[in-house]
Amino acid sequence: MNTRQPQVTLDDVVLNSDLALRHAGSPDHETENKALIALAQVMADSPELILQKLVETAARLCRADTAGISLLETHRGEDVFRWEALAGAYADRLNNLLPRNASPSGIAIDRNATQLMYRPERLFPALQVDPPVVEALIIPFNVESHPIGTIWIVTHNENRKFNQEDERIVKSLAVVASAGWHMWKARTSAESAAVMAEQQSKGLVASNEALKIQVVKSELAKQTLQQLSQELARNVYSRTLERDEAEERLRQAHILAAVGTATAKIVHDLANPLNGIFTSLHLQDSYLAESSIQLREQIMETTRYLHNQANRIKIFIDELREFSRPFQLQCKPVNLGRWVADLITEDARFATKKAPLVEIQQQIAGDLPPVLLDSEKFERVLLNLYRNALDAMPEGGRLILRCYAHQKDICLEIADSGCGIAKDLDVFTPFVTSKVNGWGLGLSIAQQIVSAHNGTIEYTSELGRGTTFKICLPAFHAASF
Repeated sequence: MNTRQPQVTLDDVVLNSDLALRHAGSPDHETENKALIALAQVMADSPELILQKLVETAARLCRADTAGISLLETHRGEDVFRWEALAGAYADRLNNLLPRNASPSGIAIDRNATQLMYRPERLFPALQVDPPVVEALIIPFNVESHPIGTIWIVTHNENRKFNQEDERIVKSLAVVASAGWHMWKARTSAESAAVMAEQQSKGLVASNEALKIQVVKSELAKQTLQQLSQELARNVYSRTLERDEAEERLRQAHILAAVGTATAKIVHDLANPLNGIFTSLHLQDSYLAESSIQLREQIMETTRYLHNQANRIKIFIDELREFSRPFQLQCKPVNLGRWVADLITEDARFATKKAPLVEIQQQIAGDLPPVLLDSEKFERVLLNLYRNALDAMPEGGRLILRCYAHQKDICLEIADSGCGIAKDLDVFTPFVTSKVNGWGLGLSIAQQIVSAHNGTIEYTSELGRGTTFKICLPAFHAASF
């Protein structure tokens, strides 16, 4: 008699599709606001404790039995996850190490997306702990938009099921904590540099004055970091007092993530059209002093120019608003192939006008399993990629739309034979673009929408040969609902 157990796969453990289907109750904004204020206070007073405060807060707000933070580091030449902060049943295992490939956190880092897992020790034997993990919600922990580890909440009870509200709460806490933790690390580095400089000064009498200057600079750097930390704490506190607390906190998270690299570009891109408007207004004042024969034509031309420039600013503001707004999905089962074909057919007049020399081909597989889709949100993703492809082929070319099933996913590809994308350009980074009149938010927003659908988006490109974007969404099976 063969009693060997069937092999467990990742698909048996990961339940990401269930997350979007579970009912999330009404948010307790008052309790959450108080927790964020307390977190901000710790960030200002004792930033070295911010991660421990984060996991304790996450466990309490999400009613989790255990919560923790795993940071990715190298130990004896091997990538490992270290349990940096813990609350709950595993609190006595602080600083435990797990190899990256033996930890569920590795999957969340590789996919850079939230992962919901059920009894993960079936696939990760190193995670066999007491009490055992029944369900784990694992979220990438980012610093400056780069994942450096994960924050996770765990239940040891079959009756407790995590949902999207738990994911939102943990992400909101993580954004605040990551900023404070990053500032604390920077301040610690500055302090270490000051100590080293002071030690060197004892044996280098001739360089004493230069070292004193260095120490002064280090002190100024520490003061600046402390001021930034206090300012951030005040901002978090003031944001929590506004009427729509949940949306504003998520907006602040996106702004904090992008502000370091985007400020100069925002000022530059807004200044150009505004300067054009002011210049035109000045010219219009001059025209008024000229003969009345030319006045009407000049005023009309100036007005058209002002209208175009004002529209550019409005488009940018709309994209910023969309970029900073949390996504509330309204999903239902949709046949992705038929939906894509219908949308492209409706947009045929735009394509003919925009790129009359482009040949458009559709390679849509029949009888595809449905996907859970917010059609209104996802229409923006498809049209953005589709119209970007047309823009890349001003002299004509070929655009191919493919839709097919791959393993347990439904995949959509948009391939063009256009100009391609430079290798050093990360098109998903906010405010990064190769277009002269672009703002660089379209693909960043598209990535957020795909991620909110528990999907992935990636691309391959070669200069002068074209670009292919590929989106994969998990297939929806009614039996698993």
